[in-house]
Formats: sequence, structure tokens, C-alpha cells
Amino acid sequence: MQGIRALCAEDWDTAEIALGKALALQRKTPVATGFADMRLLLAIFYERCNEPDRAVDYLQIALDAVISESKPGLILLAGRPLIPVLKLALEQNIQADICHYLLRQLNPDQPPEPLFIPSTQATLTPREVEVLRLMIDGASNQAIAEALVISLPTVKTHVSRILSKLQVNSRTAAIARVRELNLLL
Repeated sequence: MQGIRALCAEDWDTAEIALGKALALQRKTPVATGFADMRLLLAIFYERCNEPDRAVDYLQIALDAVISESKPGLILLAGRPLIPVLKLALEQNIQADICHYLLRQLNPDQPPEPLFIPSTQATLTPREVEVLRLMIDGASNQAIAEALVISLPTVKTHVSRILSKLQVNSRTAAIARVRELNLLL
């Protein structure tokens, strides 16, 4: 937390030391990545310190790890501050496919992309991703229909398909599964 606070306050010396210590702890206790991956925070830090090569190096290491685990959602936990680092990686043609995917997921102005669900081998359509995001935000079927300008029966169909693809039988279980798999923000 000290590293994140220092990063937000642009206290570069404190941020670098604290994030480095947190990364060392993360290496000893890999479960810690459920909160935030220090490699990604260091990538953001180095991008902000105008050290693009170091930023991309840390991003590359984190990307390799989440790709091997089939959990791209872990990258999304870093949120929008990661966008400039992902753009740097694209400029250097590093993991271009996954960087494009992550940028689309982090940019709310872009329509969502299909979302692969590793545990079921199913894929949510872009519209199902929109419905799922609204479900996660706690929207009712009626609120989803109004937000997406679709009929209530259409929303119910999308929700049913989402539950089926996630292999769950309730909205609550779907949201828990999405969080368990780190599929969305």
C-alpha cells in the first residue's frame, strides 16, 4: 500500500523502494497477486518516470506469467493506469494480441470484445460481456434493458446464456465465477 500511495503522490523514490520490496514479497508468496501484481505497478512506475524500456520489461514478465496461467484478468486489476505501458508494448510489438485485447478491455469508450472463458472453453459475445458488466454492477434485468436499449426478454436470454457459459445457475454465482477467474474488472 505504501508503494501505491507513493506512486499516486508521485513520490518516485519512496514508490520505487516500496514497490521493489513488495515485489520481493510477492515472489515469496505468489498468492499476493490477487490484490495487485507488483510487476505491473512497477511497469506503471517506470513509464511515469520516463523509463519506457524498464516499464515494458516488467509488463512483459507479468504478461508471460498470466498467459501461462490463462488469467488475463489479473492484468486488468492494474486498471487504466496501465494503458500507456500497454501502448508502449504495442509500439515494440511485444505480445501484440494480448496488449490489444487488454487495451480494449480497459478502454470504456471501445465496445467490448468477445470474452473467452478458460474453465469452460466457451466465449461470451460482446453483448453478453456488456450484460455481464451491468450484472456485476448490480443492475436488474429491467435496468440492463434500459441501459442497452433492448427488451426485457432479450436481457433474460442473454443472462441465461451467460449463466450457461459460466456453468452456474444464478447471477450471484456468475459474478463469483467471473471474480474467481479474474475475467473482468
